[in-house]
Amino acid sequence: MDYGRPIQFGYFVLPDSMRPMRPLELAVKADELGIDLIGAQDHPYQRRFYDVWTLLTAIALRTKRASVFPDVANLPLRPPAMLPRPRPHSTCCLAAGSSSDSERAVSGRRSKRWAARCELPASR
Repeated sequence: MDYGRPIQFGYFVLPDSMRPMRPLELAVKADELGIDLIGAQDHPYQRRFYDVWTLLTAIALRTKRASVFPDVANLPLRPPAMLPRPRPHSTCCLAAGSSSDSERAVSGRRSKRWAARCELPASR
């Protein structure tokens, strides 16, 4: 189906902190190769992963043309005020899935799913 938008290609950067510069190096290389979108998953309860918002900021500062976005945003642990509105260099994509055990590990409680309460744009 044609939505009147040009096709864009993306690259997924693993936010693994065990090799500190690797995610940034891969993102810069993807940008140099012409990739349009660079995403990283948001799993704040994974101790070996970088904080996705910090990583995406670092990627945005080092790339020239690619947009950055969290390809999984943990809605129960990231209230709507923490999620950015789309900007020219940032595209926000959200996923409503979560693990209530991981949610409780970070926040100390189980909450209702944010997706039901967030004002997310309707799909076309």
